[in-house]
Amino acid sequence: MSSPLKSILGKIYTMLTSGDGTVPNAKDGFIAWCIPGIPFNHSDLLFANKLFATDADQARDLLNQASNFSRLVNFIPDASSGIFDLEKQEAIYSQTGKTLWSAYETILNTSEVVDKGDLSPDRQSKLDKWRKLLVEVYEDENIITEEIEQKTRPGRLVRAYTDKQNHYINACLEYNAKRIAAMYAESPVAVQDWTLNAFLYRLKVQNAYNVWVAEGYKNEYETIMATINQWTKQSLVLWKQKLLDNLTWSKQTDLVNNQEFYLTTFWPPQFATTQEGWTDYKLEQKTLSKYAQSQTNAWDMEVGAGIGLFGGSVSAGVENGKLYDELNTSNFNINFEIVQIPLLRPWFNPEFLASNAWRFRSDSEIAPISDGGRPPKGFLPTYPTTAIFIRRLKADFSELHDTSSSYTQAIKAGLKVGYGPFCLSGNYHTASGDSKVENTLNQEGLTVEGLQLIGFKCAIVPKSPNPSPTITDWA
Repeated sequence: MSSPLKSILGKIYTMLTSGDGTVPNAKDGFIAWCIPGIPFNHSDLLFANKLFATDADQARDLLNQASNFSRLVNFIPDASSGIFDLEKQEAIYSQTGKTLWSAYETILNTSEVVDKGDLSPDRQSKLDKWRKLLVEVYEDENIITEEIEQKTRPGRLVRAYTDKQNHYINACLEYNAKRIAAMYAESPVAVQDWTLNAFLYRLKVQNAYNVWVAEGYKNEYETIMATINQWTKQSLVLWKQKLLDNLTWSKQTDLVNNQEFYLTTFWPPQFATTQEGWTDYKLEQKTLSKYAQSQTNAWDMEVGAGIGLFGGSVSAGVENGKLYDELNTSNFNINFEIVQIPLLRPWFNPEFLASNAWRFRSDSEIAPISDGGRPPKGFLPTYPTTAIFIRRLKADFSELHDTSSSYTQAIKAGLKVGYGPFCLSGNYHTASGDSKVENTLNQEGLTVEGLQLIGFKCAIVPKSPNPSPTITDWA
């Protein structure tokens, strides 16, 4: 990996995952980087904020947006490489390859669970009440058949929990950005800012946590999840059936390819058009060396040789996929805004995967979900939990001022060019049609204003299945 890019990713990784006495280390410390970044128009994310359309045309557009996004974020990360390749994912989606929902459905359908009899009526009543808070079932009209169908969405408890959790997460991101800038002495201003204002950033984190507890029902939500896990160890039969029902009710069919997908949204739904939650990122040539040895994901491994190369095409149809690996990156400077957005899947229950009260049927030939290693191996060793977006990218280095450079010429021609997880120019496809990356290249460097998805924070599945040896009753 080239030196500037290693430092850039190392600083981002540290900001997103590291902690101290105020901010804890992130549990989902594995990051799958998008190579290159995936541009977005904020209008292609409206589906998350509009559950009900006002007319058929809007319903069609929102459905296609939901389908595109759900397919994009429900991949199974390759823990051995840490790279998200959009072209490979599109090949999987267009065929019968393994997505998160197909793997999860297979696990549910081929599993057997502990069965020690029915729960007491009182416990069953409480479970039913809690599940309605976690997953809401509603009715909506199918815009093709005009039939009323049952669908699911995250329940109000989950929405409140995730909303306040997200405020806390982004307060931690800002705190880490300020702390790391001072710790690595990026500038005298950064050190002075931390010296004078560290207690304010710390207070912001603590206040966000307190609001998460008070208004986001943090303790109640986590108590409910722990209690469900404990009670259902007596019998997972009804719980498993509810998980299968949620999966069925979350299934939808798009209008472009007539393919089924399972609705996945994010929180907050309006993040792309607000300033809330976004944190400034800046890295200059003079501090690149300070991050050169930083981790870029949980395993501290190189995330692939190709990530450090500049890709593009000098002339359409002639030299597609040209790699630029000897660019002049002296005088390198980059800055942008960054935010992390939690993904919401009403059909997916990772607690089931971690439970020790299930196993695969004896006639199943499926590999273990995860061997619990580092990196883990298996059928479903990791899954994306959070999308990492940036916007207002500004980059400058010597190559961009070389008018004879084929790399610079490709950018000016609007051909597809990227640097690591950043898309610098080219066309891209959205639910609304084809769009172009809007950029400006001048004496101040390159500016790309739009929204980009640059990676995913991913949860690591512990050893699974890992059934308790004391269980003898299975169903």
